[in-house]
Amino acid sequence: MFTYNIPNPNSISSTADWVELYITYQNCGLSRTQLGSFLESSKGKESSDDFIKDVWNELDYRRKMYGIRPPFDIDYNYIQCIVEWQKAPEYLACLIFSLEGNPNTTVSSAAVAGKYFERISNEAVKSYIKGNSIIYGFPNDQNIEEISNNFLFEKFNYIPPTYRKDRNLDLIAWKSWGDNRASQLILFVQCAAGNNWKTKTKELNLRAWEKYIHVASKLIKGFSIPIVISNSEELHEVSTDAGIVIDRLRIYRETINLVFDDLSLKSDLITWCNNSISEIVS
Repeated sequence: MFTYNIPNPNSISSTADWVELYITYQNCGLSRTQLGSFLESSKGKESSDDFIKDVWNELDYRRKMYGIRPPFDIDYNYIQCIVEWQKAPEYLACLIFSLEGNPNTTVSSAAVAGKYFERISNEAVKSYIKGNSIIYGFPNDQNIEEISNNFLFEKFNYIPPTYRKDRNLDLIAWKSWGDNRASQLILFVQCAAGNNWKTKTKELNLRAWEKYIHVASKLIKGFSIPIVISNSEELHEVSTDAGIVIDRLRIYRETINLVFDDLSLKSDLITWCNNSISEIVS
């Protein structure tokens, strides 16, 4: 029995996330009438037809934004899952993060779960730029000097002070010309899997990194999140602070049917998703 109340039944976005999770994990469909019953159970009172209509419109918008292979079909009255989540566990993982955030749980610590999201984001960014991408910082042994000299071929200046740790940098992606020279597309990305992602949009400081590496052309800033930003004005505002926004819609488009370079990622995510769902669903 799938019993999981909608975490925020007054939010269109959260309710739409819940619908995606519900139909995806169970590989089933859901009608507008059934959604109304679930909303009433979650909030203790009946939801308006207008609210349910808004949720349905949000889901229809997402279906279009997920690209040519969306995870579900939707018509006026019914939404149906069309993706097997075990073949796309990165999608289900993003839904879990979007609804539950990234707290410490009995399933895994927030740090461990956050690393899973970094690995998902790494595959998505690499696919997007059709280039290379690596996860920076713990638990990897590489440092910025090695990356600058051996991968980016940019002029290295000095190592960041140890108390700065990774300075909120999670991924380094680049599109090489294949000639081992500087002056190329380089993307520095921060990943934020938790519900507090809005507090992190200004954390990654490219000016600081350009002191450590003297790049021939400007660094590009990116921000990866498991949620969906549907509102165009909000997307512009977030991008102003965070750089290129890589939300769940874009992660899905870049990873669906993608053969991951990280060979163990899918199996790791399947285990984590099953354990996480078992904890939040009774």
